[in-house]
Amino acid sequence: FLPLQSQPIIFVFLYSLMNLPESISASSLQSFTGDIFIPEHRADAISLRNKFSTFAQVGAMFLLGLILRLSSTNKGAIYLYVMFFIISFVIGVIEIITFFKLKPLNGNYNATKIAFNLQDTIKDILKNKKYIIFLICSILFHFSWQMGWSIFNIYQINYLKADELWLTLI
Repeated sequence: FLPLQSQPIIFVFLYSLMNLPESISASSLQSFTGDIFIPEHRADAISLRNKFSTFAQVGAMFLLGLILRLSSTNKGAIYLYVMFFIISFVIGVIEIITFFKLKPLNGNYNATKIAFNLQDTIKDILKNKKYIIFLICSILFHFSWQMGWSIFNIYQINYLKADELWLTLI
């Protein structure tokens, strides 16, 4: 229902909008973790969370792919996607409630706030030529890495006849 010329940019905009809550969540969780754990335990807490989250995500994606194979029609697959969305939403609400219940272990601990001047920080960064080269290379690498994924997905679905389980495994 959208003009053909504007569909790609609207898709990119909507996809970015879809990922906005996760970006805010990840940043907030890092900040929240900094306030909850004392500095000596902070790195361990973050690394354990990342490790267990990765295992849970891989397990959930694998299970999702297996469950989606149970549906023989697109209508059934869409129904399953809706059910998974509702379950994810409920789990997210439970996660938010749980985070609100967390309190710092040591009531006397205050997170150290470092004051900085944004303009001075940017000037200092721009003076470091090796870092600028690293940033440019990193941006070029990540853009080139991500630009091809849509082609791979089209190839996997149209030519290899990949289903949800196969795409999840890939």
